[in-house]
Amino acid sequence: MLGHVDTGKTSLLDKIRGTAVQLREAGGLTQQIGASFFPLDTLVAITQQLVKNFRVSVKVPGLLVVDTPGHEAFANLRSRGGSVADIAILVVDVMHGFENQTFESLNILKSRKVPFIVAANKIDLPHGAGLARLTARCRAAGTSLLAVSALTGEGIPALLEALAARLRASQGQPHDLPQSPLLR
Repeated sequence: MLGHVDTGKTSLLDKIRGTAVQLREAGGLTQQIGASFFPLDTLVAITQQLVKNFRVSVKVPGLLVVDTPGHEAFANLRSRGGSVADIAILVVDVMHGFENQTFESLNILKSRKVPFIVAANKIDLPHGAGLARLTARCRAAGTSLLAVSALTGEGIPALLEALAARLRASQGQPHDLPQSPLLR
């Protein structure tokens, strides 16, 4: 989980975990690397409504998610987090788009050839043309984009589904999940 400061990386994880880690962070900003393990049965339970009509065989024990701080002072922690990833979520605030640490995180992922998905967070806010700009930018770069809300949970099941499909594809495993209309 990488991205610029205050994009909602930890809040997104909090919504998935059912926790409130972000509220306990100094100033509401992550100050250290955090890790969360999501067992396969938890992932299946969260995504079951989306995949109920598809035959899916996921052969992973679960997902270990590494949450990295977004402030510019923590570049080394983002680099370390990005270097151990098999797959990544690059979180972007739909209102602000790509910012300095977004580009830095993108470079880390590309240099280490880590497959990733861009999560356009905060879609619960009035975002005007922000989502359209992000969608166009990601489409032009050939990057996957999913719209999510850490506040309401909208898009989170689709994000987890896309992560599983992207991980399987990166490992050369077939999958029969459809291309989501929000997944570009």
